[in-house]
Amino acid sequence: MKPTVLVILGVVAIAAVGGAVMVSTNQNAPAPQAQLGQRLYPELATRAADIQSIVIKRKDASFRIVREGERWVVPDKSKYPASPDAVRRLLVGLSELRALEAKTTQAALYPELEVENVDTPNAKSVQVSLQDAGGRDILAVIIGKSRFGRGGSGGDGVYVRKAGDTQAWLAQGRVSVDRELTGWLDRRIADVSRERVRSVTVKADKQQLTVQRDKTGDKDFAIKDMPADRKVKSSYEVNAVGGALETLDLEDVRPAADIAFSASSPVTEVVTFDGLHITASFAEKDGATWARFAAKADPAAQPVEGEKLKSAEDVKKEADAINEKAGGWAYKLPNYKVEAMRRKLEDLLEQKAS
Repeated sequence: MKPTVLVILGVVAIAAVGGAVMVSTNQNAPAPQAQLGQRLYPELATRAADIQSIVIKRKDASFRIVREGERWVVPDKSKYPASPDAVRRLLVGLSELRALEAKTTQAALYPELEVENVDTPNAKSVQVSLQDAGGRDILAVIIGKSRFGRGGSGGDGVYVRKAGDTQAWLAQGRVSVDRELTGWLDRRIADVSRERVRSVTVKADKQQLTVQRDKTGDKDFAIKDMPADRKVKSSYEVNAVGGALETLDLEDVRPAADIAFSASSPVTEVVTFDGLHITASFAEKDGATWARFAAKADPAAQPVEGEKLKSAEDVKKEADAINEKAGGWAYKLPNYKVEAMRRKLEDLLEQKAS
């Protein structure tokens, strides 16, 4: 059985429903007592294995996340891998929701809870549809406001309404739904701590800058071939070059074939004390800077002691993982990461005295 399915089934089967829950509604009609305290969407327990796509829809956009074998991908981003954590949080969150309080059945009051139909003018709601292989809805639910600390016993709650149903609920639990497509991408490209980095070399416009450390115990990076008559503007900015690959997350992604990389493209090379080499190449398109990455492990790297260094075997696995993930893709990065990886020598030095 697929790992995601096991997670959902495990959560759904954790515990039986507790005692009765006292509720109130803002209608004169009695609340639907049969569902109080129970899981709102028990069908997820029996149909988890049938979920093949997730459709996220809001008033001005919609997109899908699709299962392909053991992974989830984003078709609108050329099937780039979706974040497994984002998918898991959504499916588990929906499966755990319990009916806490029956709210309105009047459409005029839905906007107050943000559970109005997503095609309503000025709608703030978001609709999540879990579909089978034929595109049929297993569950379609409108997610509204969250009520932190209102889910019973100090827990969280969220307003929800099943699509096509008039009854809105305050449900016990939390549902994490990113409304933006990029929020569903598997955003982490690499994470190379500054403590591991021996040197970073930036090559662009026939210029070259190298910042380096001689040993792992050195706190700061130094500029190689530092001009004798110049001073460093800020050691923080020099160290930022050395830490450019820490928690490196994408802002957007495209197939690398869509970007005009060339042999003359600016390049940044990062080398660690434990033998990891990562090369980033840069190109411009549509007013943005895009980067592609390649990694390799240096089998001749000499062992160096250091708290955060890795074994030769682990470095090889790390390089392979980066290549498997990043191969064939170009990434738009946060501006501060691009700046760190494309610094020039003059950017790091104080101005010459008049």
